[in-house]
Parts: sequence; C-alpha cells; structure tokens
Amino acid sequence: MQQSGREYLKGLQSTLAEAGLQGALQAGGFKVLLRYVADVQGDLDVVHAILEQLKTSMDEQGTVSQASVEAAIQQIAGGGSSNMPQHVTVIDAFQVPRVRYDAIHKRLVEDNSRPATLQAPPEEKVRLAQARFNLLYQRLRRNALFAPTNPALPSGQPHAQLTELTGLKGAIGQRCIVMGVISSSEEGATCIEDEGAVVPLDLSNAKTTGGLITENCVVVAQGEMGADGVFVVQELGFPGCERRSELPATAKKLNFFGAPLLSAEQQARMELAELDAQDDRIVFLANVWLDRPDTFEALHTLLSGFQDAGTIPSMLVFMGNFSAAATPGSADADYVGLREGFTRLARLIDTYAAIKEGSRCVFVPGPHDPGLGAILPQPRLPSYFTSELQAVLPNAVFATNPCRIKYFSKEVVVFRYDLMKHMRRRCLLTLPDDIADSPDALFEQLALTVLQQSTLCPLPLAVQPVHWAHDHALQLYPLPHALVLADASPQASLSHEGCTVFNPGCLQERNFAAYMPIQDEVEPSCLPGSGPDGREDTGEEDD
Repeated sequence: MQQSGREYLKGLQSTLAEAGLQGALQAGGFKVLLRYVADVQGDLDVVHAILEQLKTSMDEQGTVSQASVEAAIQQIAGGGSSNMPQHVTVIDAFQVPRVRYDAIHKRLVEDNSRPATLQAPPEEKVRLAQARFNLLYQRLRRNALFAPTNPALPSGQPHAQLTELTGLKGAIGQRCIVMGVISSSEEGATCIEDEGAVVPLDLSNAKTTGGLITENCVVVAQGEMGADGVFVVQELGFPGCERRSELPATAKKLNFFGAPLLSAEQQARMELAELDAQDDRIVFLANVWLDRPDTFEALHTLLSGFQDAGTIPSMLVFMGNFSAAATPGSADADYVGLREGFTRLARLIDTYAAIKEGSRCVFVPGPHDPGLGAILPQPRLPSYFTSELQAVLPNAVFATNPCRIKYFSKEVVVFRYDLMKHMRRRCLLTLPDDIADSPDALFEQLALTVLQQSTLCPLPLAVQPVHWAHDHALQLYPLPHALVLADASPQASLSHEGCTVFNPGCLQERNFAAYMPIQDEVEPSCLPGSGPDGREDTGEEDD
C-alpha cells in the first residue's frame, strides 16, 4: 500500500491544484485521500467527485479537515479510510446544516440563503433569536395540548389556548397562557418578550414545572395580567420535548445532523454492518490535564486495562481542558508545555499497539483551551499544539466543541462546557432543597433544560457569546440518540424521550464513561488506584 500510495502522490497533488484545493487538506486528510486513490487505482471520475464535495467542506480558514475527507469518501464511494470504521463520521460544528422554521409556509426547511461566516452582519443576531423561538413555537403548537381543535371531531382531552403577548392588554384579570423569551429591561426588571411585545413579569409566587430557568430561556407561563401592566406568573415551565418519531413528515428528509445522506443501498449496507457493532464502545474522558503527571498515570491504567482485557474501544474521545495551569492569553499560559503534553500523550498511546490500531482518537477542546476566545462553537485545537501528535497518530481527529458523531444509525452530540455552574449562578427561581442538595437531581434539571430548550447553551449571549451565524450548530433538534454533557460536576446520566444524556465526569477524579451506541447503554466508570488527593483509594471512608 505504501508503494502504491507513493505512485499516485504526484498525480493527486496535480489534481488537487487543478481543483483549487492545493494545500487546503490537513495532513491526515491528505493521507486518507491518498490511500483511497491507491485503492481505486487512480479512478479519476470518483476522485473528481470527491474533490467537488470537498470544495463545500472548507472551514473559515480555507482548510479541509480529515473528518470532511472521510465523510466525502463515504458519501461518494460508500467507503472510508482504512483505519476508520465505515459508517462512522465526526462532524465539525462549522459544517452543520442550517435548518429553520418557515413561519409563512409553516414547515421546517434547510436555509442556504446566505453563507454562515464568523464575521456575520448584525442581522444574524436577530435571526438567531427568531430561529430559537420559532423552532420551539412550532414544536409546542404540534403538542396535543396546544394543537388547534377540529370542530368536526368530538371533544377529547382539555385544550390549552396560547395568548400572544400583544393580546394581554385586553385580558386584564383573566388567566392566560403565554410563550416568550425571558429577558431583563434596562431598569433590571424581569420580562417576557416575543416578536410583538415585551411584558414585565412578577415571579414572586411562581411555581416551576422543572428546569433551570435563566434569562434567554424560552418559557411557557400561566398567570394573569394586572392593571399595572405586569403579568403575574403562577406557573412557569419549558415547552416540552418530542421524540424523533414525532418529527413532521415533511422534515424527516432534511439533514439536521450534518452526516452524509445515504442512498437506500448504502442504508441497507449500514444496517447489516450495524449488527456486527453491537458491542462497540466509545470512551469519553474529560479534563485530560496534560500538564499533570497523575493524568498520564490514569491514562496508563485505562489503556492497559482495555488492552489486557482485549476490549478495545472503537473510539477514545479526549476532551479538554487539556491544561490545569492557566487560562489562555494570560501571562503564565504555558503553550510550550501544552504542546509537549500532546507529544507525551502520543508516545503513550504509541506504546499500546492494539489501542493505536483499533481505536480512533478524537480530541475536543475545552472552554479554557487555546482558540479564538471564549465563543461557541470553538474551533479545533491549533496545529501548533497537535502537529507532533498527528505525526504519531495520523488518523486522529481534531474536532470542534461541540461536535457530532454519527455512529452507524446513531447520532451522538458531544459538548465540553461547565454548564452547571453557569446555569445555577443565573437561575431566576430558587431550587428546592431536595434538588439543590442532590447532584443527580441537579443533573436531571440541567439535562431537561438543555433538551427542552433544544440548544446546548441557553445562557444569555452577554454571558456566553455565540457566533451568530453558527448558533444552529448548538441546536438539539430533533433530539440525538445521545448527548454527552461533559461538565466539571459529578458523573450522572438519564434518559428522556429517547435521548440518553450523561456526564462522564473528570479524569483527574479518575472518572470516565463508556457508551455503547448501538445498544444505547452508558457505563459510568472509575479507575482503581489513588484518588484525586493522591491517597490510595481503598473504598473505605475516613474515620
């Protein structure tokens, strides 16, 4: 294969130059493409078709990732790189298709009317808010409780009537149900708003149906409009989720997730191959601090355990932060040390031949890792830090944060962010003691908030900035099969409306999680040995 690859090297470089892609492919992507060219013995028709697909996969820097090359090969030829399982794709956040609700035609549509750029015009901020609200509004209107009644049919279950905020002025003293976005006025008063009006809220006696309610959340509120123009809330909650099966028929052919769409023949091959992947595992590790010796001790224990047991995970997903030392941009940020940490990690994985050959390593940056600042989505780690790692692990994937993994028919969303502390800090309603004191109950409230808001980060943009034109990359609609909320809070998991949500925990506490996507099972795990304080973990409590 190596000899054959060299034979087609100059021809591929010339073809890339003719296609305007010279120097655009990352090193790993070029190697994948070269191997494929050798496999098809330079079939130009297939190669040109793949290159045309790659022209649409360039990021803002004009580069094409290895994941994009693999996806293009899979889409055009139904194959993949030699070391990447077929029907497995890692999707870059900046390549997620934009789908919005068309309020005029009352249906979900793909929106290709304008390019999604990082330097977006101010209008994109308005479109961002409209898209978030309209997506939840159309979902709520299809809920059986809020769906318009048909007078020709006998009355069944009770029907709830939504009142627009502009209609509250004529409904003083009447109990109404409204939907809007929580915001604050210039004077600091809490309000609810939609595209037509802004109304002050009185939450002093509000009862919540659950969730962590902050500014910028879309809520459904029941209450009465006072003569002073303040809406007194009695009950407050989120628009409910819906299962993937409840997606409108007209929307089921849309590509929400971003993975290549398969033909009927490719779909059949995938379903057949999926039968042999029942025991496949994806291992998730968060806060992999590469400037701490105990991290490498934990990784050695983990990798040797998998290799000795003969249960090689199909994927190892390493998530940041990759340094415990400093915030990027600060005077004491040790960039050279971080680069050396990745090199040391590569050497460690290189010593485990079965892991290196059988597992695909994916690297997702954390909120404090180097990049374009604290804006979501985060781009992949700069090549300055990872070049030596990629030389040792040419098939490693450097993903964005968040990123998406299509594993056969299963859709997995991965997000590394300390969302719990930010949401709790800005929660508008006091949580009951039985929830506030229980890590599992807190995680349940966080997970329900994210799923019901259909976005990974419901926080106000002033708290967590978002690239306006790429907010759809944070979208959780329809619900994925699994959502990895990698957070600094304790390990936890739950399932809601067909979506499995889990936090793998932090590696410095010797925690990780294995997910079996085909069986939809999570295995929260803890490494044996010394605990986070360096003492031997005997399983006994101190006196």
